[in-house]
Amino acid sequence: MKSEKFNFLGIIPARSGNQEIKNKNIIKLKNKFLIEYTLISAKKSKLLKNVIVSTNSKKIKKLALKHKIDCPFLRPNILATKFSHISETLLYTLKKYETISRKKFDYVVMLQPTSPNRELGEIDRCIKKIIKYKANSLISLVKMDEPHPMKLKKINKNFVSPFIRGIKDNLPRQKLEKVYAPSGNIYIFSRKLILKKKLSSKDMLYDLIKIQNYLNINNHLDIVRANSIL
Repeated sequence: MKSEKFNFLGIIPARSGNQEIKNKNIIKLKNKFLIEYTLISAKKSKLLKNVIVSTNSKKIKKLALKHKIDCPFLRPNILATKFSHISETLLYTLKKYETISRKKFDYVVMLQPTSPNRELGEIDRCIKKIIKYKANSLISLVKMDEPHPMKLKKINKNFVSPFIRGIKDNLPRQKLEKVYAPSGNIYIFSRKLILKKKLSSKDMLYDLIKIQNYLNINNHLDIVRANSIL
């Protein structure tokens, strides 16, 4: 199956404001704004022909246009709060852009600016995989060794207990099941999932990234790490 038979819409969601890091998507890392790493990755994809930025910020829109990535409308503020759900944003963006472009898309490829460290060819690898298996969704994952969820604790009224009930203490690391976390690099959703406001499916595929490439900007410590990696 060839990628030309399917229409993929790349969406880079980048609202202004953030509770932990003010205007996180446009903080400076090295000599670039955070979102610029994702804009550049999107431009390097050979299979992602249509890419737009979904934002409520005129400054972010200006950055997108600087990199020749379209931002045909600003997102309503109601979809740009800390309580907004990304499924609502994707649905709104897909429908509005389909109306503007008069084009129907089979898949949405979501590229989060907070995961700036993508390998060359990573986006196209994921697109090829979802086409090959005719799946409805795909997620980028990274293998997590520490802290393992079965070792996590919680505090209740000054007492400590396992976060997961029924877990034995001090299980050998070799006996713990392998676990993976979303890396944030790439998500792909079929159109029918987006229309249902769903972000997962029973046939969800994965793309495993290297732990040394994992970078997700959520707090100030992540910024320090990013400056050493990028």
